[in-house]
Amino acid sequence: MTLIEKIDAVFLWLYDHSGENPTLTALTKEFKDRIDIGEIRDILIKLNKDGLMRCVYENNDDVNYHDGCNFLINFNGKYFKETTGSFTNKIKEENDLKEVIHTQNSYPAILNTWTRRLTYATILAAVLIVGWDILKTFWVENCH
Repeated sequence: MTLIEKIDAVFLWLYDHSGENPTLTALTKEFKDRIDIGEIRDILIKLNKDGLMRCVYENNDDVNYHDGCNFLINFNGKYFKETTGSFTNKIKEENDLKEVIHTQNSYPAILNTWTRRLTYATILAAVLIVGWDILKTFWVENCH
């Protein structure tokens, strides 16, 4: 599993089991063969710092991370789940937005290139017109 897949797995498992007051013990049993306990702790700390879950310890609501906490998805976490779905989706949306911004930023470069080409073409046309007028004038004066 990639790190993002691990974050998603823990987050979505907590979301699905939030009413059961999940603990670190329950998480380690669930992910014992797939995610190391240290990574589970790191993910829980991240979710807590990101404001997507709360830690309840000895009937104290919203304490800082502690291994003995019950880890509950809070309103922000539920909102995140319902609007974004997962961290994989969040990263995809961010990358899509970066691509749109990059594409929008490339239009001025394309326009600058075409503007430069049109400028050169206009200068060349002006030189040719002036040269033609000089040639016509020279030709008419010398031919008659």
